[in-house]
Amino acid sequence: MTKEEIAESIEQEFFITYKSVMITYKDHKIFYGFFQNFEDQKELKNDFKYRFVPNNNSAAFYAELGNGKLNFEHSIIIDCAKIAKIVLV
Repeated sequence: MTKEEIAESIEQEFFITYKSVMITYKDHKIFYGFFQNFEDQKELKNDFKYRFVPNNNSAAFYAELGNGKLNFEHSIIIDCAKIAKIVLV
């Protein structure tokens, strides 16, 4: 899949569900977590990149979100050009 096709699938499938996904990079790195929109969404999207909250950061993310704070510090940036495979888990 091209980075454009991956970005389209992220937009159409994974942002809607907010379910956990597994991302496998081309260099075999694996990430589990979910995509989340933050203030920099438009800038990242132009470069086919998205903010992703890894499962090991999700408790802290949700704790702050419950207090009304959307903190990007609990996220990482996923580059669609590096993704080999992405699936719901």
